[in-house]
Amino acid sequence: MEYLPSEIQLKILKYLHFDDLLEIRQVNRYFYDFTVKHNLVRKKFIDLFFLTPSLIETQLSNFYYMPGKDFQSLKAVNIPVSNYLQNKWSSAIKKRNPVFIVKNPDVYRAPILALDGGGNFIGKALRLPFYPKNIKELKIIRYWLNQIFNFDYAYIHFKEAIFNPEIIKLLFDSEEISKIKLSCDWAVFNFNNQHFNVLKSTLDYMSITQKVDINFDYINTTEEDNDFILKLLLNENYRIPEVVLRYPTDSQIVIYNNLHLETSIDLSNVVAKIMFCLAHWDASKLVVRGVEINESSTEDKRYKIKNIHHPQMQFAISFIEDARGSINNIKIDKINS
Repeated sequence: MEYLPSEIQLKILKYLHFDDLLEIRQVNRYFYDFTVKHNLVRKKFIDLFFLTPSLIETQLSNFYYMPGKDFQSLKAVNIPVSNYLQNKWSSAIKKRNPVFIVKNPDVYRAPILALDGGGNFIGKALRLPFYPKNIKELKIIRYWLNQIFNFDYAYIHFKEAIFNPEIIKLLFDSEEISKIKLSCDWAVFNFNNQHFNVLKSTLDYMSITQKVDINFDYINTTEEDNDFILKLLLNENYRIPEVVLRYPTDSQIVIYNNLHLETSIDLSNVVAKIMFCLAHWDASKLVVRGVEINESSTEDKRYKIKNIHHPQMQFAISFIEDARGSINNIKIDKINS
């Protein structure tokens, strides 16, 4: 492998996990230098999440807490930036763009960013400036966001707050943004109909190996929102293996009904596992297709759908229908045949 072209080596090594790459680094000096050069071995945290200042003592006993004043002593934030970015920052400070978009501005005015190291190493809790007031604070934020984007996470929870995409566009140039990959196994979002575009922008720069979990919390979505979710389910299998939609309202039934698993011409990129969790949908509004395969059960319904254009493309659909005609927990699994 050492004699393969570097671009081929890079493609191979990107498929390895953290522990595998650590072993590769120990083979010889060449592989050690190669993994360092291409930033292949990234420290992995258990969780990235946000919380309020009042919860520091109860939830962050095993964390190293860094309040804003501590950042001033970090030499790392005094990194040089291009004149282009300096000029862009100077003109943007007056606009008072927040670093985070928060679910509840009254409670999460200054959310604390927590990185949980689990049992492997001590976690970090960072309080970044919410409204950057000068170039120095923008450098601080840029430094820490750059660190955060170069870690891996088992879970990322965007429940109470989420990074403001406008700040990312401000702090990094277009080439840097194209290389940003916020990597995790499982990403959790809380839907807010005022900030749905933020969710879309965030997914664009994420790399997710297992699952995306979106909590609608029974908030009605717009037609544009539903179209985005539908396109996500139909086109993102190459980078998202599973999508869970929690607590959707009847306004999201159209997402399920418009999947058209039986008649669509191209389903090559449909997400392999889809779940509408605790939907409580009206059964009369749900378009049910396929062949029922468990007629003996009164509540548990199971169907098998075969695409008419590509018979090898098959799906298993299951859900629970109670005596009141309410449907819950719809699961759709792509069947390999």
